Amino acid sequence: MELIVIGNGFDLAHGLKSSYRAFGDYIEANHPTFYTNLISAFNNACGLWGNFENNLPLCGNEIENNGLQMMEERLQEIDYTPTDDEGIKYWLKKQYTFIHQLPVVLRKWADSIWCTPIHRCYSSSLFTPDTKFLSFNYTQTLEELYGIRREQILHIHGFVGSSSKPLIMGHGNLRSIAYAKNYKAKADSQADSITAAVYACVLEYLQYSYKDTVSIIAKNASFFDGLDNVDEVKVIGCSLSKADEPYFTAIESKKPKHWTFYYHDDIHNYELFVRKNAISDSRYVFLPNKEIMN
Repeated sequence: MELIVIGNGFDLAHGLKSSYRAFGDYIEANHPTFYTNLISAFNNACGLWGNFENNLPLCGNEIENNGLQMMEERLQEIDYTPTDDEGIKYWLKKQYTFIHQLPVVLRKWADSIWCTPIHRCYSSSLFTPDTKFLSFNYTQTLEELYGIRREQILHIHGFVGSSSKPLIMGHGNLRSIAYAKNYKAKADSQADSITAAVYACVLEYLQYSYKDTVSIIAKNASFFDGLDNVDEVKVIGCSLSKADEPYFTAIESKKPKHWTFYYHDDIHNYELFVRKNAISDSRYVFLPNKEIMN
């Protein structure tokens, strides 16, 4: 059996405006208030969109830094009273509540970019009636352009054809969550209510914006359990980011006979993955993406 893992590079090759930068441009043009709150919360208009999901924890840093700075300034004021702490808590909450709008904005953006591409970019010989697909994309390029049956595809983060399920986007940085938990617990133990409130806000933001891949894999256990007999895994258009690495690790746990990683211009993350999982040289190969394109 063959499994093909499809990433955003697949849609980009077909001319769809599915990059993080395009997502930012859409938000700025169509949801200006949300965009302003987003940029303000991150304090970063330039570097945010290079890898939006992996950059999400940076807002937690801003909440932490701003909260602790405000706390210090208030404590130094002559007329400081503990009731001032409520104002800090209120301000901090306003800094991260914008993130609750992300699923709504994400759905509207995905719907706006989806259209069936005119030309096939990849060789149809890649896709057989028995191939299984794991797609990270929200679009239906596989179904509508290549005629892949829906039952062959797991859209692991949702897709535009299913409005009943939310689209998923988030970071995979568990260390940032553990950091916030640790400092909140320390402040709680010292009865330092305002510092605890700062880290409670940081923690709530980080947990809400976290992509819980463990739960996602568990919800799709039937798909992953069905990969025991995979002979070949082909990876197309994937960056293999930190947020999505657990999916690849789950596939490797089934010990497929061979991996083929098709790359556009960078194999660094692929190299890290095969080393981390001790995949022998005979079980993988890196090939340029152009070899499978029309």
